[in-house]
Amino acid sequence: MALRLNHFDTKTKQETGIEEKLENTLAEYLFPGVEFSIGTAYPEATIPEDLQEYKGKTLQFSAGERMFFASNPNIREQLYPNPSDGAAYPLPFTPCRSFHELENVRVLIVDDVTGENGGVIANGDARKLVGDCKGLIDRNFALSNNIDKRAFQFRLGIKIQAESRVMRIAKGTLAPAELDRLGESSFRMGGKVRDGTFRSRFGYDLVLATSSFKGRKGDDAIKPGEYVLLIGLGVKALALYREHSLGTQILVNYPKAVNKEIIPIIKQQAEQLASDQKDIIKLAQRYMKTYERRKALLATSQENEPNLQADIDKFFVFDNLDSGGEIEETQESDNLAASQKDLLLYSLLKADLANYCQLLEHPKIIAELQEFTRKQWVEIATGRSIKFTSGLAQPSLDLQHDEICIPFLGEGEEIIVTRSPLINSNGISNKLRKSRNCQG
Repeated sequence: MALRLNHFDTKTKQETGIEEKLENTLAEYLFPGVEFSIGTAYPEATIPEDLQEYKGKTLQFSAGERMFFASNPNIREQLYPNPSDGAAYPLPFTPCRSFHELENVRVLIVDDVTGENGGVIANGDARKLVGDCKGLIDRNFALSNNIDKRAFQFRLGIKIQAESRVMRIAKGTLAPAELDRLGESSFRMGGKVRDGTFRSRFGYDLVLATSSFKGRKGDDAIKPGEYVLLIGLGVKALALYREHSLGTQILVNYPKAVNKEIIPIIKQQAEQLASDQKDIIKLAQRYMKTYERRKALLATSQENEPNLQADIDKFFVFDNLDSGGEIEETQESDNLAASQKDLLLYSLLKADLANYCQLLEHPKIIAELQEFTRKQWVEIATGRSIKFTSGLAQPSLDLQHDEICIPFLGEGEEIIVTRSPLINSNGISNKLRKSRNCQG
């Protein structure tokens, strides 16, 4: 499922010729048949008159300079009674990896501040199940609906139905758990006792925090308790360890630390790259090490062993070469995924270095390694060559204030905690915090 939105300029009321494709969005699920367009606004120039009706569409949501216009003038108020929430929570237009319409979903809503949950379990126990925009999904339920077993960021939509008299929208993270016996609650799933078709199930499919639900407050907010719902669930991003670059914000906000800690590392990296680029073999080896490190990190996050040879065998790399050994100059080849292109170059370099090093003289290989070197110099010059690992964090009442749990870290290892994206120094701790080893 995908939405296609034309872009236009709100000042000139002219289309820009850009069509944006948004896949697996709540907008398409909650508002079927509605057409959308995106208008560009300018903070210093746009006035209210610029945001009036455009080709039968009216402004309904916004995200920064992106104004979302819709052919139905009432959709925002169906979701957000407060007009300002249309700008605060443009959640309907978040693209997701996958989207699932799920029927008869057994949901337990828990107030993540008080633990109130409709009396299903003790409030203190219920609070431990959730956190700020954090909930749980039953492992078997996820598996049966082709949802990855890892924790993930989600977007959730609820249409008007018997147990929800209003449209609702939610966001946050869901972690897999065993919920099939939670509270021992029995849900009637259909049928009749009289004719022997009565069906019921125990436990829950989802446990959601009240803080995940956006846009309805006070008496209109969702109440803690049990629900059986038809929902649209989007998997926005899977939890995995990623390699992040330091970025310019650290360089700007911490000049003394940069001079003492960062510049010596960057200087050493620059000297090593200058040496490597003088020798085509060393440069090829550098490319391979960079690729292998990236693949190893990805495999760790997916709980797999890296198997580069299997990737090469599966890819059939030589299907992407013509009889002369060059990548075909076709539109399809131009659109070849970056990961496949990287794998292709890696496989060629690996085979060549293990034998006669003849491909290293090929103009195409030389050009690719020169581009790789250019990117490496840019990273060093901007400080992005300083790498660190990031992951998806979730709250837990089992942790004390300023305490974190990272299972693969050693006992008492010192770390720096930041938030992403890092906008300024308020998003980073000035102290080195000690973590304790834990399981989870």
